[in-house]
Amino acid sequence: MCGRRRTEKPKRRAAQAVRWDGHEPLGLGTEITLMMTEHGMVAPAAGGSFLTQFDDVLAAAAPELTGHARAADTGRRRWLCLPA
Repeated sequence: MCGRRRTEKPKRRAAQAVRWDGHEPLGLGTEITLMMTEHGMVAPAAGGSFLTQFDDVLAAAAPELTGHARAADTGRRRWLCLPA
């Protein structure tokens, strides 16, 4: 490039959304990790899936639904919560 300087576009900064209560929103994984920490739950060291732990997660998140809901795998990386 004969004496021309390559100009780089400034990098865009991702806008950080702030909720109405002043907190930044958290992802689902972060929320589940925080919930597990609050309730003293420990993630298994190896193996397991969400479906095998659904009853424990449901009992911690919504105890009124325990025994009334079950998880089902659609096979497309999605889970459904169905009546028991």
